[in-house]
Order: sequence, then structure tokens, then C-alpha cells
Amino acid sequence: MCVTSRPFAEQFLHDYLRHVASQASGRDSLYDEIIDRGFVIPAEGNIDASLRRFADRDREIGEAHGRVDLAFYTGARQPRLTQQEAHSILKQIHFLLRPGGALLLGFPTVQPPPHHLSATELHGLALQAGFSTSGGLRPYFRTGSLANSRAPVYSFLRKQ
Repeated sequence: MCVTSRPFAEQFLHDYLRHVASQASGRDSLYDEIIDRGFVIPAEGNIDASLRRFADRDREIGEAHGRVDLAFYTGARQPRLTQQEAHSILKQIHFLLRPGGALLLGFPTVQPPPHHLSATELHGLALQAGFSTSGGLRPYFRTGSLANSRAPVYSFLRKQ
């Protein structure tokens, strides 16, 4: 499942999947089969709306949760969202994850520009959405992070 607000990322993943599927199978139709069967579900546009569509699809068939094992919510700069929008996105991600699934949350710790959420705010909203840092999980600072405040800080959170 790839949900992105930027067309480049989605198109890159589409093209890569098409290339790998064709190379692995020797036929071009495997890519279409993978998409038709729902092994890969691309979505471009509003992230909250796309995630809500995926979650609603699972709720409609009576699922108590989605079928995702791992979600990444990362970026080179903080997202331009309200707290309500970010909380809604994190709630949708929480639903889409299976019990025991994980969220890798990673954004820089620099002071965010106006109308952007800080990494600390996003981490707090993830906890409010139902994620947990239990089991000794803590934010991870990659080697250069302490010297470079623009490098992302990663939190690995779990759905209980």
C-alpha cells in the first residue's frame, strides 16, 4: 500500500513494480494481476482521505483491523497539517495495522515552519491514536542526528 500526496513517489513505485514484475515473470501482465488482486494498492492525493478509503473498505467487510504489518510515516521536513488532520491520519494507520503491527515515525527535530507539526507533536499524537512505546522502544537518533538537527528522528511504535 503506497499512499502519497506527491505524484513522483507513487509513479516511481508504479514504474519500479512494473519493471520488477515483468523481469521476474517474463511477462508484462503480472503487474496488472498484482494490482487487480490487491497485493499492491496505490493511492495518490490527500493522505487522510486515501487512508480512510482503505480503512472503510475493511470495515465494510466486517474486519476489526486492517492487514498491514508495518507503516512508515516519514519525511525530510515536518508535515503541513493541523493537529486534527495528523490525528486522523494516525488513527487510520492504527486501524489498518494488524495487532502487533508497527509504525516507523520519522521527522526532523528543527523548529517547524508555521502550520507544520513538530516531530514531538506527531509522536504525542501517535500515542493518543493508540500506539505504544512499550517493550523498550524509544526514539532512534541516527549517528549524525545530534550534530545535524535537520536529520530525522525515528520513533518505532507498536499497535497492541
